[in-house]
Amino acid sequence: MRGNVLVSWVAVNNDPFERGSDGEFRCDNNTRIPGPTLTLLESEYSPYAGAVSDVVLLHQEEDRPKRAFLETRTALRERLPELKVHSRKWTGKDPTNHKDLFQFIRTEIENVRQLFPDKNLLIHVSPGTPAMQTVWVLVCEMGLVEKPFELVKSYRQRDRPSGDQVVPFSVGIDSLYKALRTARPSKFPVSDESRILTDPSKLRSNKLRQLYLDAGRFARMNVPILIRGERGTGKTSLANWIRLNSPFRQKSKDSSWPAVACGQYSEETMRAELFGYRKGAFTGAVEDRDGLLAHADGDTLFLDEIGDISRGLQRVLIKALEEKRYLPLGAQTPAKSSFRLISATNITHAELTERLDPDFVDRVRALELTLPPLRDTPEELPWLWRSVFKKAILQASPESSFEARSEAFHNQIVKKLQKLPLHGNIRDLFTLAWPMIALLDAGLPEAEASEAGFAYFHNRQERGPAPAEDATRSVLQAFLSGGSMESVVEQFTRIETKVVEAELRDFMASGLLRLKGDALTSVCDVSARTLRNWKK
Repeated sequence: MRGNVLVSWVAVNNDPFERGSDGEFRCDNNTRIPGPTLTLLESEYSPYAGAVSDVVLLHQEEDRPKRAFLETRTALRERLPELKVHSRKWTGKDPTNHKDLFQFIRTEIENVRQLFPDKNLLIHVSPGTPAMQTVWVLVCEMGLVEKPFELVKSYRQRDRPSGDQVVPFSVGIDSLYKALRTARPSKFPVSDESRILTDPSKLRSNKLRQLYLDAGRFARMNVPILIRGERGTGKTSLANWIRLNSPFRQKSKDSSWPAVACGQYSEETMRAELFGYRKGAFTGAVEDRDGLLAHADGDTLFLDEIGDISRGLQRVLIKALEEKRYLPLGAQTPAKSSFRLISATNITHAELTERLDPDFVDRVRALELTLPPLRDTPEELPWLWRSVFKKAILQASPESSFEARSEAFHNQIVKKLQKLPLHGNIRDLFTLAWPMIALLDAGLPEAEASEAGFAYFHNRQERGPAPAEDATRSVLQAFLSGGSMESVVEQFTRIETKVVEAELRDFMASGLLRLKGDALTSVCDVSARTLRNWKK
């Protein structure tokens, strides 16, 4: 089965055949000696011979690299006509510039993965300059390439007279980004927002940059953290990031670290899940079983939807937090667990304090982080939308080849998204991406697919009376962008104009009342008394 795609630089001096110092092809018994690309694809000593369906060749546009690519493509078409050959041109001039090469390869490998979402990528590191080879290893070992893939290297037959001429290899670098791709809380389904890995270097908004700066500082401390944010903002992903950047992590547990969604359990079931039990503790307890607290010893425990924890369980958790000791159900002696707690909720602070005991709230929110909604960080939408679009393609896996869309297509979508409230946050981006992918895969032009995709998206949204804050923001966005009220009306079934007006007046009054005397009268056409009435 041809389930592999070869990705490789063109070897300028040795593709498609080895060259001598005079630039002419070298021969052995009047037969040209294959270069690294043909060796991988044809040699009887290559385990990948006959197992590759497509070849992606990277090359410069300079004379020699371009000529080597054209000759290699011709040789492949003559010798292996069933192969499909794809060209990726690098416009850089210096093949020893690591930075330029890194940026090019990182972008292109994402495009290749998008084009071949399910196939195994054979990344051939032997061709190219030492800088090109180094960058390949870095990109793969840092976890920037979506699986499945293999790093492979090739040898000349004279340098390896016995054994395979092409072999896989791995350096085994343990990078944070690689860990982020595989680490996830136990018993949690892969949600839409968790599919998007947040690389702090991509962040553009001051709010999120500051949030991750604070998260990095908090991560080192053995103090409970509460993460607040609307649904779809990525609370689980942030909890994952904090754990991986903290000393409260055991690598062996990365693929399933201790976590529980509190809303899924009754008090009794959750108590057993957290503390474990001993044989005979209750009907059905036929053997001893450790709970999540035991599993979290030396690691992190994540409690999602913490507002759903019962009062009785809160009191027991307080003791476990303070003393790092707990009593499994049916046990006579307490067990110990040195764990770090991270919690999350999508309800307001007022609702949280109504549901939970004040002592418990104080303990779980010793440190607090609030993820802003997408409507408050529109600067993030350009990279977020593109990431969501690529992930949605991989998830949908359309059978036909699906090339990357034009920048104009994505830019137009981002502009429209920046005018919407996006109450589902990242989940809304997936809700928009899937119908667009279906329409594009069916052959619709980009403009038609975009328009129809947004129409489908708007029909899917649950429209209701506009919360004052959201309505005010939407009205202002439409005004500042030179849009119309139609885009606002599409979002809500009813807009309370008096409330919107009051919100705007309150905003102005709050700012202006900080000025006193002449400073106020010089910049404002109403009195301080009127401003105070506006605030009322």
